[in-house]
Amino acid sequence: MHIRDRRAALRGFTLVEVMVSLVIMALITTVAFAGLNIGIDSWTRGSGKIDQLDRRAAVERLLKRQLAVAYPMELRVSVEGPTLIFFRGTSTSLEFIADYSLADGPTDFRKIGYRFQNGELRYEEKNLLGYVPQESELIEGENLAAFPDVRFSYLPKALPGAKERSSWSEEWKIGDGLPTAVRVRLADDTVVIPLVNIR
Repeated sequence: MHIRDRRAALRGFTLVEVMVSLVIMALITTVAFAGLNIGIDSWTRGSGKIDQLDRRAAVERLLKRQLAVAYPMELRVSVEGPTLIFFRGTSTSLEFIADYSLADGPTDFRKIGYRFQNGELRYEEKNLLGYVPQESELIEGENLAAFPDVRFSYLPKALPGAKERSSWSEEWKIGDGLPTAVRVRLADDTVVIPLVNIR
């Protein structure tokens, strides 16, 4: 009797027991990999969202820094024409003079340009030496960031004695001076930037 018990103990697992354990291990592995894939996907989407928010914050900081110090520099648009304060913009583009550069930080005065088209916010700087504004300039520059939508609008100075508040305008022309503030909509975020060098 004692010998028979030892043989039974040395015999090992049956085929059914091995198959059941393999099926259980396969299920555990499948669940673990599915959870890992979900985790990696969530990480990727979270990282993409963080990158997008970082880009938006960087663009907002740059716009705030440059627009706040937009300078009312007068330039001659044509040889015979008068000198006019250079600041112009539409709902999708903006051009002005500032002494803050994306590349160099605080620096000499430069013509700064922003243009939104086809999901890209393009940025351009030009040295003022020999610069003559053209009627319609295309801001080529580099792609600063991708956004679903970017819009600019401009708040004129209130007229003395006017009872009504000024309303936002979608266009600003050279010679109109500097606006009181510029409203920038980056996708679903809106920033109002007051200008400090208003005359």
